[in-house]
This record gives sequence, C-alpha cells and structure tokens, in this order.
Amino acid sequence: MKKIFLLLFVSAFILSCNEENANFDRAPLSDSGWVEITEIEDQYQAPFGFKANIDIALGVGNNEAGQVITYSVEQTSGLPQQGLTTGTLTYTMPIGEVFGKIPVDFVDNGSAYEVEVTLLSSSNPNYTVGLSDNTKKVTHTFKVCGFILDGWIGTYSIDEQFIAPSQFAGLGLGGFFRESYQIEITADPNDASGTSVVLSNSPGFDTYFDPNTIVTFNPCSPVVSFNANPRLAFWQTLTIESTSYDFAAGTITVIGDTPAGAYRFILTKM
Repeated sequence: MKKIFLLLFVSAFILSCNEENANFDRAPLSDSGWVEITEIEDQYQAPFGFKANIDIALGVGNNEAGQVITYSVEQTSGLPQQGLTTGTLTYTMPIGEVFGKIPVDFVDNGSAYEVEVTLLSSSNPNYTVGLSDNTKKVTHTFKVCGFILDGWIGTYSIDEQFIAPSQFAGLGLGGFFRESYQIEITADPNDASGTSVVLSNSPGFDTYFDPNTIVTFNPCSPVVSFNANPRLAFWQTLTIESTSYDFAAGTITVIGDTPAGAYRFILTKM
C-alpha cells in the first residue's frame, strides 16, 4: 500500500512539473531585448539621389509597444559630399515589427567615400543597443562608390604607342599607317546601370576602334572593362593586360600585348 501511495505521489509531482514547464513554454516574451544592425553590404554604388536601407533587427523581444531608434550617420572619409544627410537621426519601428530598415540618402560627386552608421538608443527603456560584449553589431561602415557617367561623355584624343619591351617602343600605329585618330564617347543606350559607354570614331578621322566597342566603368575601383579585346586600326586585336581611369584628369589608360609587342593607348577628354 505504501508503494502505491508513493507511486501516486511521484506521478502527481511529474504531472505538476510538466504542466508548469508547458505554461512556461507558452509564456510570451516580454517586451524587452536588444536592437542590432544586421546589414551585411559593405559597398554601394551611389547614383544621384540613391537611398540605401540599412537592415536592423530586434535580437530578442516582440516590440509590443513600438519604439523609436536613434542613430547617427557620419561621413568618415573621402571628399565632402554636398547634400549628404549626416548627424543624429531617428527611425520609427512600428508596433509588432521586429525588422526595420534605416534609410540613408547618398549623393554622388564622382568620388568614393565612406559612411558610418551607429545605433545610439531606443525610446523603449527595456531595449538596449547591441550587447556589452560587442557580439551584436552597433556600428556599420561601408564604402559608397560614386560615378557620374555624364562627366565621360565627349570627344577624346588618343595617345597610342608601343612601349618597352617592344622593339617599336615610342612608335604608334598612326605613324606606321599615316593615320590620325579621334574618339567620341556616348552613353550606352542598352545599359541600365549607367556605367557603360560606346566608343566611336570621330567623323573625318581614321578608324581606330571597331563599331560597337563598349567600355564599362567599375565605380568602386578605377578600372574599366571592354566587351571584347579591341581590334585597333583594322590591324590586330589587343590582348588587354591592365586598365585604369582617372575621373579628375578625364583619362582612360589601357595596356596590353600585340603581335608586335607591348602597347598602350590613353584616351584623354578634350
């Protein structure tokens, strides 16, 4: 009989514990926790008027009351960007939302710069920004890659010549063929990104590039790419080895190899 009472007692204790645990599991999270930046992008291209949205999230909490997040935007490197919104700003995370996007307006003067976004505080005192051990991201720095296509549209002279170690170093195709070259650069009508141009031979000048030669600028690095290795002056195809561009100087420089040795051309805006 004592064994029966003991078994009944143990069974009742286990049921009671299971019920308490079940009630605990069903208990809603309290409206408290932390806010963190979850953005993973480190680089943006910034045409004029582009707006980035920096991802933030609640690590814990259901945001029952809603909250206003205070954050700062600072430019930390690069040429000053006229019109870039910086300083202390706010973002409202609506009631019940646990994910948000902090808007950051970008401007573009053709140069690269860096922007730092830092979470500062929440209007809900039960929420903290990140964690003290820094495992939750509070500050995010990213590079903004400026590029203004209109600055490249125009007429270009060509400085072209063989370079060392070619045996013809210092001489150019224009001299060999008794030709003169000049190039027109126009926007590529089929490019939605606004980073590609079409190279055409200026009227009245000899042919240097084949028709439909397209060059694409990399806004985040001063290099360009061609849609194909270019054939020069109806002669031979240049195997491109390196490229560069200088926005301030208005130049595009390309170095490569030909059957006659190393060769370089520089397009300079006139």
